Amino acid sequence: MKRILFALVALAAVASAACRQYDVDVYRNLNGRVYGQDGVSQSFTCTADSMLWAECFIGAANAPGGQYEFQVTPYPNGDPIYTGQAAAASNVQYEFVRTSLDPVFGAPKLVKGEQYVLKVTLSDPNHPNDSLNWYADSTDPYQYGMFLDPFPGQSEPLTWDLAARIEGVNRAVDRELAEEPVSQPDLSVDSVWVMQGAGAMATLHTRVRNVGTKQFVGNSHKAGCCVQFAIDGDPVGAVTEPLTLKVGGITTVQSVSVSPDRSIMHLVSAKANPNKEVVEPNFDNNARYCPLSAR
Repeated sequence: MKRILFALVALAAVASAACRQYDVDVYRNLNGRVYGQDGVSQSFTCTADSMLWAECFIGAANAPGGQYEFQVTPYPNGDPIYTGQAAAASNVQYEFVRTSLDPVFGAPKLVKGEQYVLKVTLSDPNHPNDSLNWYADSTDPYQYGMFLDPFPGQSEPLTWDLAARIEGVNRAVDRELAEEPVSQPDLSVDSVWVMQGAGAMATLHTRVRNVGTKQFVGNSHKAGCCVQFAIDGDPVGAVTEPLTLKVGGITTVQSVSVSPDRSIMHLVSAKANPNKEVVEPNFDNNARYCPLSAR
């Protein structure tokens, strides 16, 4: 009976296969602001049969009561075919904000190989002039689309890409059924913060949790099994000692002391298993960010 149940679960799993259509991380501290109702847009090439979810990296927080509105439209323009919403709040900041994408009734189906646009705006009737703080990567990591109008009225930097992710679903393809699910560790970086030391010195801290189904065992010969701290994308010291975390285990990791330039705002990050040396089912939760404000 156990083997039959596993086979049924596997059959359900292969009814659709997740497909990452777009995945661009934060690059250094490259960010800007736009009028919230104008929002930001990224074109991308469709590789899925339908949309599942999307997320966009939001920097500074927006006031509670507003909504981040997500739309997927044909490129270069057209009516929405998928939409979603995520709540704005004072504690929603310097993180990827995710929403499920729901198909618009009567809208045309996606076409693989065609270009579409992900647009993210801020809707807040109580703060109609509020801005949206976007992040991007200027190194052109995504070759099949571009960041659209990050600076309204100015020419587009065509090699920029918005810090965002889009997940889709493909119909089942022929493959062998797995009889049993595979146990894997799954590191989740819960938080990152800065502790001020003497004078201009400071240390970076992070809390890491294993939310997977198998113990995470770091290998001293694999630097990726550790935590890498960075300020504006520049590594802070070497990676930490290898992590070993039982299922459900939590640990706090600290960086070496640093003395960043405090005349400007910085973006601090902590990434666990940064080089993906240990296989995990989900790497989207392996990093966290926080601002280090100017003073």
